[in-house]
Amino acid sequence: MLQPRCFFSLLLVLGVLSGCGKEPVTPEVALTRLIEAGEMAVEARDLSSAMALVDPDYSDTRGNGFPQLRGLLAGYFIRHPSIYVISKIDRIELVSEREANVLVYAGLAGSAQEASGPLTGWRGNLLRLDLAFKLNDDGDWLLQRAAWRPARRDDFT
Repeated sequence: MLQPRCFFSLLLVLGVLSGCGKEPVTPEVALTRLIEAGEMAVEARDLSSAMALVDPDYSDTRGNGFPQLRGLLAGYFIRHPSIYVISKIDRIELVSEREANVLVYAGLAGSAQEASGPLTGWRGNLLRLDLAFKLNDDGDWLLQRAAWRPARRDDFT
């Protein structure tokens, strides 16, 4: 089972690409795609792609900044040769045209599992992630701030 403190890899459930198509997409669609692509980046253990999604001024509630996040994620990838992620977006709240808050419930495990079932059946660590994103000048959403805790049973009722 993966360690919850290694949540940092899950922060990067935030995707590799925020807008791959030529058609304009809504912020909600862009953020959803970002999170889905982030799952793939974490499962592929792709540090460069994952960190490209994080604002250089990133901070979290545990006092980590961008360099600490990079180090934690690199160590996590070294310690875990297999990473499986599942996420469910609970809420996307647009604070402004350039800022969004996203509540995500996510599971981390070291072995493959059925992803179509409820998160409560996940055999691994379940986390509640409160994430804040900002839209940069290039039109890409980046992770700016994060807070997380283990998910509780009442989170799913």
